[in-house]
Amino acid sequence: MRLVFPLILAVFASQSTDAQEILGWPTDKTPSGTKLIYELSDGSTRVREVSYDNSGNPVLKVSTDIEENYNDNKVSHTIFADIMGNVTSLEYQPGRYETYTPHNCSRVLGHCEYTFTNIKGREFKRVTESQIQGDWLIEIVKSESGTELWTTRRQFSKDGFLQRLEHFGSYDDSRFEMTLKKVVRPYAIEPSERKP
Repeated sequence: MRLVFPLILAVFASQSTDAQEILGWPTDKTPSGTKLIYELSDGSTRVREVSYDNSGNPVLKVSTDIEENYNDNKVSHTIFADIMGNVTSLEYQPGRYETYTPHNCSRVLGHCEYTFTNIKGREFKRVTESQIQGDWLIEIVKSESGTELWTTRRQFSKDGFLQRLEHFGSYDDSRFEMTLKKVVRPYAIEPSERKP
C-alpha cells in the first residue's frame, strides 16, 4: 500500500490538550495555491499544491518532477481528503483510484478502523491506534487479524503543518522519512481570512 500523509495537526504540547483543538487541517493558513515542499529520505523533493473541492475539503496535487520555481511540475497523483485532513482517496491516473473508507484515520486519536481498496479493487481492513508522545503523534496500523503492519510518527510545526514524518515497516526493514522544507503561499494571509 502506498502511504500518503496529507498534513496537519498542531504541535502537541501535552496529553491534556483537547483532541478537537489539535486535529484538523489549517484552512486559515493554506489558501488555494499554497505549495508545501518536502524532502524525502532518498534526497528527492515533492511538492504538494493545495486546492479545495466544492465542499471545502483539501485536494493536494503531488509533483515529482520539480522545477526550480515549483511551477509547472509533473503531477504524479492527487490526494483527496476530508475537512479534517484524513485521506479519502488517491488518484494516480484519471479513473484509477485507491480509496479509504470512510478515511485513512491519520487524524484520529485512539482506535479507528477503515477499508483500503487498491487500484485493482482488492479490499483490506485496517485498524489504527494513535497516541501522543511528547510532540509526536504515533500511529500503529494493524491488519484485521491484528498483525502489526507499520508504525508512523508525525511531528508538526507551530503553524500546524506536518514538519516531519517517519514510517517503519513492522514485517520488513522498510523505512521512509519526509521533512517539510518550505511553505510557499500565493499571497499574504489576513488574520480574518478563514476560507480558501
